[in-house]
Amino acid sequence: MAKSRKKKKTPQRSVKKDYEVTKSFFDKFSMVARKTLQLMELDPALYDRFTKKQKMEMMKAKFAPPHFEAKPGHQVPRQYIREVQKRSTEFMEHIGIGDPALKLSFYDYLTMGSQFGTFCCASYKEKQHCEQAGVYKTIADQVNLLEDFGRNTLMKDYFEFLRQLLGHLSQFNYRMYGFDLAFKQTRTRMMFAHYIQITSIECEKKAFIIHDKKRPAYRILIPNFIESKINYINIQSNKVFENSTSTKLLKLYIQSHALFRMKERLDTLTIYEKNIYLIYSVLSGKKIRLSNGREAFEMSDAANHIIAYLPFVVQDGCVIILSVLPVINPNTPIGKKLCETLGITKEELEVCGMDKLSYFLSTDFDKIPRLKQALELNNLMYLTKDLCLYEFDRNIQRSTGISAAVFQTQRTHEEVLSEIAERY
Repeated sequence: MAKSRKKKKTPQRSVKKDYEVTKSFFDKFSMVARKTLQLMELDPALYDRFTKKQKMEMMKAKFAPPHFEAKPGHQVPRQYIREVQKRSTEFMEHIGIGDPALKLSFYDYLTMGSQFGTFCCASYKEKQHCEQAGVYKTIADQVNLLEDFGRNTLMKDYFEFLRQLLGHLSQFNYRMYGFDLAFKQTRTRMMFAHYIQITSIECEKKAFIIHDKKRPAYRILIPNFIESKINYINIQSNKVFENSTSTKLLKLYIQSHALFRMKERLDTLTIYEKNIYLIYSVLSGKKIRLSNGREAFEMSDAANHIIAYLPFVVQDGCVIILSVLPVINPNTPIGKKLCETLGITKEELEVCGMDKLSYFLSTDFDKIPRLKQALELNNLMYLTKDLCLYEFDRNIQRSTGISAAVFQTQRTHEEVLSEIAERY
């Protein structure tokens, strides 16, 4: 008969060990504390005014690196939490906080530096009668100013990294991920940690009747960062209707078809970048009128270059984005001028693949002078640059492709299109 196997118990780490301050920890903590004072624009010599006993006291309540968990009541896949934890640790270990000359990593700051500042902030009222009372207060005042999690927070680069990371997981037709903060003791150690609680918001779906067909659309929102409320995107009526003075708020939705077209046509951008560009472009309220009479928002990148157009309709107090048109679409003012300059049609543009951003990164325009000249004439050369917000290690290989057959010939449009159709 097989022997029953008892589950091994995880050995408990002694409380004494967690409170122990070794010489190496003492030296490292002291170094980080001085750098933290410099980070907060204080004199690092302030640390040396504490007695050894006071230093040992502030070192005992150790901080662990940030922990990640799903906020209670929110659904977050475990693999997402593991991935964010992993990427966060890599960021904290390799990225410095403040002046690069300090050589202070986010990891050291969020453990020892934050521990030092929090202790001073929490203790200065109790230390009012000690010799170092003024030092405690000076440090506490600066901690309260720079760690309010507002605009001045020292953590803004780390929080922005988390926004980007969670933004890559967020989709308007699924869930939008954000985060909240909690500070508490860890489950297995006598240590404290900032818990990054990942939040998830299910996207609101609604069907609209457009051209006698039921069209699903999703309400656009910004994920919540360090706050509990849901930030839906609403637009003032005077930004939608010409000559209107009304400030009534209209809800904003995006059609499934538009999400598909955005993925297809803005194919060099990440999900996070598409979402950010879409939200801020609509909020800016810059519009054009297409040749078919419909209005469209201008969708711009971080440098304010137009990268697409967003045709929309207003229905039942809602603004519904119908599609995502490329800049070179002949129905747009820029696309119409480009087609006139080149003397070509929409069919030729689509055959070449010019309705996708990737076309402009993969085409060698120096070998197609006619096309390059037309882009320069219409101020579209910015499309040939990488429009991503953040640098990626792209191995871009440029070639002439089908474009050479279209733009380096004197034959008619019909002859060229017929030959391309037969060949491809």
